[in-house]
Amino acid sequence: MDLRNPNNLSYALDGWYTPEGLKELLKRDAQLAEQQLQTEPFNYGFELRYYQKEAILAAEKAIAESSRAMLIAMATGTGKTKTCIALIYRLLKVKRYRRVLFLVDRSALGEQAANAFKDTRMDSIQSFADIFGIKELDESAPESDTAVHIATVQGMV
Repeated sequence: MDLRNPNNLSYALDGWYTPEGLKELLKRDAQLAEQQLQTEPFNYGFELRYYQKEAILAAEKAIAESSRAMLIAMATGTGKTKTCIALIYRLLKVKRYRRVLFLVDRSALGEQAANAFKDTRMDSIQSFADIFGIKELDESAPESDTAVHIATVQGMV
């Protein structure tokens, strides 16, 4: 539990942090990141629909309230992948998180997501993958500079 914020909830760890891991956690300033999210515009290389923005803001609010579980449910064809890309981009850009696991239930969805990360242009002419770097399904071990790792549920087991 991070005692810098009295509202943090304690929870069991899966293992021990390395000294480098602890240093990375101490560098992260959640309150500053959440303040930056308040003013971070939705100006990307693609337009978001109003309900996509609302979903992103609701997820960010839950994160700010230290919620450890949330669900965004959207119908087929409503832009789930673009919504996730925008949310992940915002969280990484303001340094709220250093890494994100993008978990899918089928390899085909993982390949589709990887292509979307590679093809989606963000603030500049660079793609998301160019800015942050991703690891795809066939790469099992993350590297320290990898921001997004795509994996299947079966691969995690």
